[in-house]
Formats: sequence, structure tokens, C-alpha cells
Amino acid sequence: MEVQKARDEVDTRWRALASAEDVWHDGLASAALGRPVSGVSADDAAKYLYEWTSGVTWPHCALALQPAELQHFYPTLDEQVYEDISAILRRTQHSVEDWKRELSDALPKQFDVEGWTKAEVERAVGRLGVALKHAANLDALLRKHILSEVLQSFATQVTGPVAPAEIVRQWRDAHPIPAENDLDANARIVLGQIESSSDAETTLLITLSRALPQIAQSYQQWRAYADLQRYRETVTAAVKAVDSYTPLTNAELRWLTGIVTEALRRPLISPPREKNRLVLAVGAHVADWLDGLDLPAFATTLTAMELQDLFPNASSPQIVAMVQLLKASEQLRVDPAKLLLTDLPTILGNGEENDNLSELVVETLLPALGMVCTHLQELNDTITRHLFDEIGTTFGIKAPGDGAGMLVRKLRTWRQSYVLFAFQSLTAAAIEIAQRGCVSDATPHVQALWESLKSQIAGLSRDEQRWLIKAFSEEFRA
Repeated sequence: MEVQKARDEVDTRWRALASAEDVWHDGLASAALGRPVSGVSADDAAKYLYEWTSGVTWPHCALALQPAELQHFYPTLDEQVYEDISAILRRTQHSVEDWKRELSDALPKQFDVEGWTKAEVERAVGRLGVALKHAANLDALLRKHILSEVLQSFATQVTGPVAPAEIVRQWRDAHPIPAENDLDANARIVLGQIESSSDAETTLLITLSRALPQIAQSYQQWRAYADLQRYRETVTAAVKAVDSYTPLTNAELRWLTGIVTEALRRPLISPPREKNRLVLAVGAHVADWLDGLDLPAFATTLTAMELQDLFPNASSPQIVAMVQLLKASEQLRVDPAKLLLTDLPTILGNGEENDNLSELVVETLLPALGMVCTHLQELNDTITRHLFDEIGTTFGIKAPGDGAGMLVRKLRTWRQSYVLFAFQSLTAAAIEIAQRGCVSDATPHVQALWESLKSQIAGLSRDEQRWLIKAFSEEFRA
């Protein structure tokens, strides 16, 4: 105790007598060594500073860190201290000669030594000592900051102090992603690194950053603070991809792909393995298929009773499913999940709600949905035939036959059975029917054309005659 007191007294007296330059050299050496020394030359001061920088593990980014960026690691310091730390970090790769060259000019100016008064030098030495102490902790503070930033991606539901290993374990356990998945490359890398990790800190600071192709380096090799930001953003994007990934059960995969390939009889190339994406893809297929049917506008208003009248052999669940699909074009493009995964399976399953589809149930649902789709494909023709039936019934014509041609011929026969006198008045609709049913006598020109056509047809083969008749029929029917 007495020895130390005496030593301090000697140092104090020496400083009072020493030049400002001597105080500067001693202050630099004392800060570098962590203990007070006196009578140090410029060469020794440079050597001590070099040994100090060589004895600390520096991340590569230390050379480029700006005062504003240092606030992330040292959140409670003054602005001047950030400037001083940055000045030291820029010199961490200096050689002895580099330090010696800066001792008398660049470094004093950096710490505001202008007039070389002892008071000025002592303030500068004090600032430099503080800067060295803080700078020596950079690697530990950088590691802590990186972990804090990256773990926020994994710990959205974690509250309170939790060890990094526990945070990533909880996150991984919450995402049972099957081996067969279509996650992007970064998401698979994050999952794989965490699954094989025995040390969460080493994984997040070194192995994961090396494995991600956008980073490809551990944190010690990052050249700037921007690399940390890029790493955090890359990990966050990968974690979000996993967070939003909903795996498919085998039954869901079979049901959703079967809707397209079996019920709609459409190709489905490389279907997504993620539930939400596959639902959207299937919904778009069903919506496109419905649009392609070119159904009349009123089809969306058809009731179950009306559809049952059109398809008397269809089961009640099939009719209800048809009603749902006819009204669902917009829903299928925006939010098809409820219709595809809940409504249709429940309807076709005779109203039995199943929280989880089973593969056995799916094998009964797909044929039923196939029949629904077949009926919808036939809807246009069925409506047309139904219309012809109704028209025929109106005119007292039973079994009008196939197509409009047969009906028109029967209507003409019906028209010829009525004679209308000039004094008889008809409604506008009746006049239209009468006019449509009338066939006037042929003009001489038409009669000549007909005779010429008959002679030409006579010279054709039987197949050629059939083709010509078919072409005439299609032409006049259109």
C-alpha cells in the first residue's frame, strides 16, 4: 500500500515536470498496457499499441464501423465516445510503423490535441483510454447484437429471457415440416442447420451464415454493418417461409390433386406441396374450368329444385354441390379453402363434417365429385333439350326428338294444320310464331337452282352425298 502510494506520488511529480509529449507517450502506453507507466519513448508507445491490437480478436467489419452503427453495440455512450471508438477500430490492423507514424500528428489531432498543453494532452489520453476499453469488447458485443437481431425472427411468441438454444428448439418443434416439401432453398438451409445444431450460438453466428449462399461467411468475415442487416433479412425471410408453410396430409394431397386430374380431367403439372398454395392452384383450375363451360348467365341463380328437375337421376348431395360450384367462381379465385376442403367434402359426404379427411373417405368423394362435374359439363345441352321439351309441350307436340331441326319440322307441321283468316286478330307473339312457321312457294330462280343441285348431287358418291347433307344441315341449323 505504501509502495503504491509512493509510486503514484512519483508519477504525479514526474507529470508536473515532464513535457506534454512525454505525457502523451506515457498515456498511450498506460492505456494499451492497462497500468500506469512513465518514461516511455515514442517507439515503445507504438509497440505497446500494436501489441494491444494484436492481442484482441477483431471482426473484419471493425475497420468500417461508423459511429452511428456503433450505437447498436454500445447503446448508452456519448457521441464523442462513438467517434473515439471508431477512430481506434480503423487502426486495428496497424503495424508498429503505422502507429509510430501517427503518434505525433494524426492520432493527437484525432483526439483534439492542438496546442499541446498538458491539460489538453491529459484529456486526450483519458478519451483514448476509454475508447480502447470499449473497443476491446467489440467482438463480444457484436456477437450479442447479432444473436439478438436474428433470434427475433424465431422468437415472435417468446417472452422473457430465454436461452438461444431453447428459442430455436421451440420454433423447430412448432414446424413439423415433412422431408418432401417445396420450401425455397434458404428455408431448407435454415431448417437443416437448426436440426443438426448442437450449439445454437455457433450455428447462428457461424455455420448458418456460411451455409446461406447470399452470405457465405461467418460473422468474423463480414466487411460492414450492412452484411449483418443482409444476414438478418435473409434469415427472417427464410423463417417466415417456414412459418407460413402448412404441410399437406396424404389425404388432402390426394383430394386436392384428384379434383383437377380426376373430376375435371385436367393435367396438374408439379403441384405445390404446401397446403395454401395447392388450394389456390386448385381453386384457379376449377374457376377456369367453370368459365370454360360458357354457361348462361342465369346458371348461377339455378336452385336445387330446378337442377333436380334438369338432372332427375342425380343424388341430392350432387345437386347441392352443383349449386355451390355454380355460385363459387369468384370465391374460387380469392379464398377457395372453405369450399374445397370443408363444404364440398361435407356435402358429398352426406352432410358429415370431417375435421380431417381420411384417404378412405377421399376415395368415395372423388367419384361423386366427378359425377357433379359431368352434370355441369352437360348443363348447357340439358337446358337446351329441356327448353325444346317445354316448347313442344306448349304446342302439343310430344317427343319432339333430337335437336332443334326435328322440333322445327314438327312445328311447321303444326302450323300447316291451322288456317288463319284475315279478320282474325293475333297477339304479337302469335304473329311471330305464324310467320316463323310459314314457308312460301319457291320462286322460279330457286326451283332452277334446286334442279341443278339435284343433278350435281346425283353424280356424287354415297360418302360425298352424306358429307354434303351434313354440311347443309349444320349450315342451316346455325
